[in-house]
Amino acid sequence: MAAVTRAKTTACAKCGAALESASSPDLGCMVCMLQLASAKSETAFDRDSPPDQFGQYVIEKREDSRTWELGRGAMGVTYRATDSILQRSVALKIINIDHAPNAAAARERFLREARAAAALRHPNIATVHQFGIHEESGQCFYAMELIEGETLEERVRRKGPCDVPMTIAIARQVANALLAAETRGLVHRDIKPGNLMIIGGGDETDFTIKVIDFGVAKALAATPNTRELTHGGFVGTPAFASPEQFTDAPVDVRSDIYSLGATLWYLLTGHMPFGDRAGAGPPPVEQLRAARVPARLSSLLISMLAFEPAARPSVQELASRLAMVSTQVNARGPWWVSLGVAAALLALAAGGSLFLSRRSSHEPLVLGPQKSLAVLPFDDRGDEKTNSFFAAGIHDDVLVNLAKIAQLRVISANSVLQYRGVPHDLRAIGTALQVNAILEGSVTRAGNRARLNVQLIDPGNGAQIWAENYDREITDAFRIQGDLAARVASALEVKLSRGEAARLQRSPTRNGEAYLLYIEANEIAHYWAVQEGLKRGEQLFEEAIRLDPQFALAFAQLSQLELNLNEAYDPAPARYAKAMAAAKEALRLQPDLPEAHLAMGKCFAKEGWSGAAIDADKAMAEFALALRGSPNDPNLLTAIGRIERHQGKWAESTAHLEQAASLDPNTVERWHRLFFNHEITRNFAAAWKALDRVLALQPDSWYYYSHQASLLYFWKGDLSLAEQMLSRPRSGTGPEGFFTTGRYGFNMLLRRYDAAEQVLLEDPAENYNRRGLWPIPKALMLAHVYEGKGDQVKARAFFEAARPSIERTLQARPFDAGWHMVAAELYAGLGRKDDAIREARRATEIVPESTDKSMGAGMLEGLARTYLAVDEPALAIPILAHSLQTPCGIYQNELRLDPAFDRVRDDPRFQQLLARPDNVFHLETK
Repeated sequence: MAAVTRAKTTACAKCGAALESASSPDLGCMVCMLQLASAKSETAFDRDSPPDQFGQYVIEKREDSRTWELGRGAMGVTYRATDSILQRSVALKIINIDHAPNAAAARERFLREARAAAALRHPNIATVHQFGIHEESGQCFYAMELIEGETLEERVRRKGPCDVPMTIAIARQVANALLAAETRGLVHRDIKPGNLMIIGGGDETDFTIKVIDFGVAKALAATPNTRELTHGGFVGTPAFASPEQFTDAPVDVRSDIYSLGATLWYLLTGHMPFGDRAGAGPPPVEQLRAARVPARLSSLLISMLAFEPAARPSVQELASRLAMVSTQVNARGPWWVSLGVAAALLALAAGGSLFLSRRSSHEPLVLGPQKSLAVLPFDDRGDEKTNSFFAAGIHDDVLVNLAKIAQLRVISANSVLQYRGVPHDLRAIGTALQVNAILEGSVTRAGNRARLNVQLIDPGNGAQIWAENYDREITDAFRIQGDLAARVASALEVKLSRGEAARLQRSPTRNGEAYLLYIEANEIAHYWAVQEGLKRGEQLFEEAIRLDPQFALAFAQLSQLELNLNEAYDPAPARYAKAMAAAKEALRLQPDLPEAHLAMGKCFAKEGWSGAAIDADKAMAEFALALRGSPNDPNLLTAIGRIERHQGKWAESTAHLEQAASLDPNTVERWHRLFFNHEITRNFAAAWKALDRVLALQPDSWYYYSHQASLLYFWKGDLSLAEQMLSRPRSGTGPEGFFTTGRYGFNMLLRRYDAAEQVLLEDPAENYNRRGLWPIPKALMLAHVYEGKGDQVKARAFFEAARPSIERTLQARPFDAGWHMVAAELYAGLGRKDDAIREARRATEIVPESTDKSMGAGMLEGLARTYLAVDEPALAIPILAHSLQTPCGIYQNELRLDPAFDRVRDDPRFQQLLARPDNVFHLETK
């Protein structure tokens, strides 16, 4: 049996209380200290004329006989002193107890927190040697390790901002200190450049950071409020303090993370992100761009400075992300290269001079920091025009193989298709696509043989870098493509990893006929294909699989096709089950196939498209595996960005959608999704620019111009574009029925109820798609028209007419949160208050904001609108206040102008909401 060791006890000589010998001898008698806590100071401590000795500490003098003061703040003064017992120099902080409300309780908090701080030992934290309450004056004090160095604030003032590697190294050391403190329940509350000491660092690589003043003095302050900020009660430094430190909200380690984010911003730029007060507007990301801070670090800083504590990374996540950023910066040479971020690439490539040095045809190719390539559609020179898909299929497979090389940025097939079969200027293409090499070629098929002629071109001067001819049997087509990809990589001086080289040599099928069916299916069945194309592609993939049951790639593509059919045309559960089964079989046959992991990830994400919560963790795990083998796939990056949106990782989502747009710049949907991200995070100027790119690619589209009109409404409360849209003829593409619903919506917003009625009556359709929900009955929309007109009899009649259809749909889709919200809308119109509230609350239970930041925010807004519709403003207004502060939430100009809020415009609580500024989540990451 193990022996039990008991701490020996002795008695305090002053009060007789038991002392545990296991305690630190520096701590003293806690009973005596607590007795002092209730005693009023009889001997006041003069901060301007301190005594020469404070207990066992002799306050040191400078050469001019002045007291050696190390620093001072609202809570006290720190002196350089000598411990007369241990004969060591210390930093002695004597705390100004007069500033603490309820001094006795404050002293108790001080003792409790100081004891925890004294037990904290970490190489990046200044050690607390002793603490206590001075017997003569009753002042709290603590003595800590004396750091012989300078603060980071002093260093920046002396030498200017720190570079990125040094800042990351500083951040990692401070994060380690915060992690150690968190395990003991300690919060610093005043992380700032002046409380971070740097030791060494002469060469800016070998240094140690020490966190000083670890929050012990802050225990003396009661929770401050904004009013007390100017009266000395505030704890912390306003320019670096978290927003919650200005309120009655409790603070934890995420408050320190906010302050660390502001500190790192200062180190990189020389500026405080919000001036003199936390959260005063969006962070000025142009300062980060001017300092050439890489995207991942910018994204991390913005997340650390999130207004809501829950949106900031945890200490563990912060440490992990800093390690990743550090690895990226150190591995990529010039740290300022931000791979895959569209705007950064455009800025770096101004004039193309940074990507490619101009050279004669006799000089070797000299590439800039990033190797980038466009593979133009291959010319079809075969006689078998009935098999014209063959050249397109070979082109697509070559491009996909090249895109799997991590160190090579490859433009997506969708963005090069416009150059098929037309004369083109290689220099112009290179500039438009921001690439420094172009691969072009031709394919000739004769019977079972295929000839492929390719050449790699420098678009800057048209010089040929490399060329090759292949003449093989069709069954060797994949071998040709693998060899071709390896040769192109070699010509561009891109080093293949072992895994990449192995993947390029792997043939997904040895059945030539199955391969021909596969590439034909890929050619006609893509995401934007109509139902007939998808159905034909399904038949071709299934026939290829019948010929080669081991064809994992065909299973993976079939899975994605089934998901597209399920989303756009056939919502039956059997269709989804077929997609999942195909993805599982692809992974069984080839566990490391990127396309199979992408398909499986989409299956997990698809579980939420019907209105239920998305299984984000499973989807992201699959996408991460896919990304290892397919780093240049814009479809994969878009899928990741969409999931991150649901997870509330707004900056990361935007960065991935930007990367997808840079790889596929000529595809409308890439820019449209990026626009949506900017809009929901209130980055309105960036959203406007993204829509400009959309309209440049698809001009005169009523659908996309209507989005611009809505954006102007949300952004500036300007309905002028909405007015114009009402007289604009239908043009371009968009969801079926959108022309009608769009014009109806703008008329309702403008309170033109007669015109809204006419729009609906002129359209023969009886059902519409509204925000992805179909079939919304026309009767429901007409009911709202008559509500607006004040004709309650007609309104009720049309609500009743809509009820059977809505209830049937809800019965068939009981876990669809969107349809529960439609039912709430219906019951509110019918005056069935309890039913309306029940359905709206059910929607928020199916998709809670805690698990889905995007859809959940929308459900909360719907709940608030339901409460207003049933005359419960007291329940609605707090939700609206929250929604204003949330990405994907309601916009301030909606509250100002939407007729739905007319019934509460005179409510004082609603007037207070209108006085708030629109919260901005300015999440640019470049």
